[in-house]
Amino acid sequence: MLLSFKDTTKYSNIHHKMACFVISITIFAAKIISMRSDYDLLIVTTSRLDNPVTAPIYSLAKEFARTNRIFYIEHPYTWKDYWQGKNDPIIKGKKEALIKGTSYYRHLNGWSKNLYAITPELTLPINWLPDGALYDTLAKRNDAVLFRTVMKTLKEFDVKKFILINSFDPFFGRFFPKDFKPILDIYQTIDSIAGEPYIARHGVRLEAEHARRADIFLTTSKKLQEQYTTLTPNARQLSNGVDLEVFEKAVSPPAPALPRPADMKDLKGKIICYFGHLDSLRIDFELMKKSALAYPDIQFVYIGPIHGEEYKERGLDKLPNVHFLGRKPFLELPAYLQHVDATIIPYKLNDLTSNIYPLKFNECLALGKPVIVTHFSKDLEDYADGIYIARDADHFVSLLNTALHHDTPERYKDRWERSRANSWENRAEQFWKIVEPFLQAKEGKQVKVV
Repeated sequence: MLLSFKDTTKYSNIHHKMACFVISITIFAAKIISMRSDYDLLIVTTSRLDNPVTAPIYSLAKEFARTNRIFYIEHPYTWKDYWQGKNDPIIKGKKEALIKGTSYYRHLNGWSKNLYAITPELTLPINWLPDGALYDTLAKRNDAVLFRTVMKTLKEFDVKKFILINSFDPFFGRFFPKDFKPILDIYQTIDSIAGEPYIARHGVRLEAEHARRADIFLTTSKKLQEQYTTLTPNARQLSNGVDLEVFEKAVSPPAPALPRPADMKDLKGKIICYFGHLDSLRIDFELMKKSALAYPDIQFVYIGPIHGEEYKERGLDKLPNVHFLGRKPFLELPAYLQHVDATIIPYKLNDLTSNIYPLKFNECLALGKPVIVTHFSKDLEDYADGIYIARDADHFVSLLNTALHHDTPERYKDRWERSRANSWENRAEQFWKIVEPFLQAKEGKQVKVV
C-alpha cells in the first residue's frame, strides 16, 4: 500500500516523538545512575565479611560495589573475643588491625575492588552490664574507638559525600560527634531484636533510639515496618533477596547434574529438606517429628548447625528417616539441594518468627521445587499461589504429600518468576528507589518523600 505525503509526515512525527521519548528516558536513567555513583557507602554491621554465615548486607554490599565505593566496617571484636580466639586463623590475620590499628583494610578474593573490608581496633566487652551510667560511659569509649576507624577511612580514601548504613548493629553510633554528618543516616533491622536474648539485653532500647534518629529505617518484613512506623514516619520495607547465580546451579534442567554428596548417597525415595539454623527459638521440632512419623518412607534431611539439645529430647536423632547433616559451605548447597524433592520451613508461630522474612525463603523459591511452610509471617501470603502454607500442624503434614505428588506447572512457574523478582540486583535497585527522594531532599531539591 502506498502512503500519501500527509501519511508519511504523520508517521515520521510519531517516530520522532517516540525517539525523543526514548532519548529522554535514557538521559534520565543516566542522571539517576550518575547521582547514585556520587556517593560512597559506609556500612557498620554486625556481620563480618569472613563469617561463614551469609547475611543480607553482604549481598547488598556486593551489588552496591558495582557502582559505588563500599567501606564495610565489620562489627568490632572485643578484648574478650581476642583472647578467647587468638589462635583462630581469622583473628590472627587481623592482629595488626585489632591491636595497632594498622593494616586495617583489605579486599577479599573474588570480591569487587570497590569493596573494602575495614577492621576496627578492639573494644570493651560491655553487653553483660545493666543499663545505666557505667554502660553508657563504656559504650561512649567503644564508639570513640569505632569513630577513630571511621575518620581514618574517610581521610585515607578522600571520602567527600557518603551515606551511612548501620545494619542491625545498634550498639554503635549513639555517641558519634554531632558534627559527623553523612548525607543520609540509614538504619537496617533484619530480625526481631527482642527475640535474640543476648543482643536484646540492650538492643531493643538502642534500636528504638536509632529508629528515632535515622533518616531512613529499613525493615525486612511487613510486621517490622508496622512496628517501627510508631517510632518514625520513615520506616520502609526492603525484603531479603537471593543469590540466583548460586541457587540456579541446583535447578536441573537446565543446570547440569551435580554429583550426589556422599552423606546423601544411601538415602532412598523422596527427600524433603530444610537448610538453615536449627534452634529452639524458631524451629518447631515437634512438627518435624510428627512429619517424619507420618511418612516413614520419606527421608527428612536437615542441613545446618544445631543449637541446643531439643532435637534429641524429641527423639528426632533416633528416627531412621531423619538425617542431620550439619553445616555446609554456602557454595556446596546446590549439590545437596539438586537431589531433594521439596523444601520446608517448619518455623514455630511466635513473635520472633512473625517478624521474619528469612533469606532461605527466597532461596527455596529459586530452586523451583515445592516449598511447604508454617504460616509464621504475613509476608508469606504474597506468595500463596506458588507455595504451600499450612494452617496448623495437621495441615502441614498433609501438605507434604500434596506438594510431593500434586504440585502443578503453574505453581512451579510462580515460584520461578518470583525468585527472579527477588534477586539481590533488584533489591539494590529498590534500595536506591527508596533512598533517592531523601537524597534529593537533602541536596536542597524540592522533592516529596513518600
